[in-house]
Amino acid sequence: MPDVKDCSDAYVPAPRAGPNHSEVVDPNVKANFPGGSKVANIIPDGSSFWTQTALLETTLPDGTPKSYFLKVAEGENGRGMMRGEFESMSLLYSLTPDFVPRPHAWGTYQGLPQFHFFLCDFQWVYHPATSTCFSRSNSVHSDMTEGLPEIKSFTSAVAKLHKASLPLSPGKYGFSVPTHTGFIAQDNSWCSRWEDFFRQSMVRMLAM
Repeated sequence: MPDVKDCSDAYVPAPRAGPNHSEVVDPNVKANFPGGSKVANIIPDGSSFWTQTALLETTLPDGTPKSYFLKVAEGENGRGMMRGEFESMSLLYSLTPDFVPRPHAWGTYQGLPQFHFFLCDFQWVYHPATSTCFSRSNSVHSDMTEGLPEIKSFTSAVAKLHKASLPLSPGKYGFSVPTHTGFIAQDNSWCSRWEDFFRQSMVRMLAM
C-alpha cells in the first residue's frame, strides 16, 4: 500500500494480494455469526482500489437464509478504515435503523493478521420498475442508478438522521474516530464551529 501522501486521482495501485473470499471465511469473521450458522456461499461483490468485498450467504440454525456484506482492507491504514466504517455505521444504525444496513463487527483476520474486516447485513437493492432485488454483482441489473431511491423519501431520511443526531453531539462538529474517504483518513477532530471543521478537513485533503 502506498503512503497517503503518494495518493492522487492518477494513482492506480498494483493488483492486490490477500484473502480469497471465494475460498474461505476467516474464523474471526465466522465468530460474529449466530451460533450454529453455516456458510453456504461466498461471492466476490463489487470492487475498489483499497478493499475487497464479498457477499456471504449463510444458513441460520433454523434453516433461515442470512446474507452478510464483508469488506477487507490491508495494513494499519486498512485497520483504521474498517474501524471508522464500523463506528460510524453503528451510530447511523442506532439513529435510523431503516436507513442503513445493520453493522455487526470489525476486526482482524486470525489467519492473516495484516488484513482487517468490516461485517454488516447485505443490502439488496430494490428495483421498483421490475419488482426485483439485485446486488452490485448481478449482471442483469449492473447499473446502480436503476436502484436509486425516490428523492423525497431519501432527503427526508437524511433530515431525520441529522435531527436525531443533535442530542448526541457535545455541541460541536466532528466524530470520535477518524473515518476515510477512499484510502485517506479524515481529520474528525471536534470543532465548535462548522466552518472550522470544514476548513480542517479541506486543509488535510489538499495537503495530501
